[in-house]
Amino acid sequence: MMDAVRILQNAGCEIHMISMDDGELRADVEALGIDIEIRKEFMEDWKSFLEPIWNYDLVFVNTIVPLQTIHLLNLAHMPVIWWIHEPEVYFDVYGQWLPDFSTLKPHIHVWAVSPVVQEIIKRRCGYEAELVPFGIADMAKTFARSADEKSAATPSNQLICTEGTMDSDPQVVTFLTIGVYCKRKGQDLLQKTIAALPEEVTKSCRFLFCGNQTDVEPDVYEPLKEFAAHTENVELLPEMNHNEMLRTIKQADYLLIPSRQEPMPTVAAEAMMLFVPCVISDICGVAKYLRRKENGILFSSDNIGALSQAIQEAISLRRERPEDYHKMCKAARTVYEENFSFEQFKEHLLQLIY
Repeated sequence: MMDAVRILQNAGCEIHMISMDDGELRADVEALGIDIEIRKEFMEDWKSFLEPIWNYDLVFVNTIVPLQTIHLLNLAHMPVIWWIHEPEVYFDVYGQWLPDFSTLKPHIHVWAVSPVVQEIIKRRCGYEAELVPFGIADMAKTFARSADEKSAATPSNQLICTEGTMDSDPQVVTFLTIGVYCKRKGQDLLQKTIAALPEEVTKSCRFLFCGNQTDVEPDVYEPLKEFAAHTENVELLPEMNHNEMLRTIKQADYLLIPSRQEPMPTVAAEAMMLFVPCVISDICGVAKYLRRKENGILFSSDNIGALSQAIQEAISLRRERPEDYHKMCKAARTVYEENFSFEQFKEHLLQLIY
């Protein structure tokens, strides 16, 4: 949404923002000279929300959470965009409060951030949403270990993280998993898969997990923490800021995403931006843009056997067929350029709005 705000501001739009909570993005909003209002509730004082809205040419509602505004804005007349990003679990949680999509007036336009979200909206709400993926500013020159920099002969042998440099055998393939520790992200599935891998396979790879270690689901995080403490090739990295995360991604051989629900993992697009291919569950939104063995490695969701096979395939590709791995890195970058570049998003956004 912040990227959309910057694009629209540069196009000459005057912007006001309402947020349901305060947070670290406030500084970015204020740096753009944009007024921001914190408002947790809309229905209780609906008049104070709706009356000033009539002065605007467009209302952009971001995510499923401020759904109260859609009920109210359905009574207005100016164009409204509702950009939905969430996985199916949010439709379960908020389902009883969602509007009846069949009653939405023509001025309400629903966007889906990925084909996965588009399918959920169609199946759950009977509505054909417009597909509008996000865009990511290209950080390749700053952070990318480019396809040319990635040796076609041997895997990477270092990983830079917040605690320094960790050396490893140059024949060890590094898998990096990033995300909140929870069932939906599937770290428990990955843990079970690692434990079941043949010994000769585990000797040739290592698994790094990164995420907030405070706001966790204990039944996922605690067993994984114990497992990592007693497993040589498994490590939990501390939570990182965005730049540190990008530096870590660029030095991994693969980004591994074992999620059970994942509408559109931004981190996957960022990895491909940095020439790092994904080993990814087929339910993820990004998976819809990938072709197996060409620009990524896909596996069936919530399936230990399929994930194990995908990991072994990735290791074999990296160690035994370096030229093919080199091609996959460049093909992954092409997926980013054609689908998730900032330029693509900007062009699509302005075309739809104007």
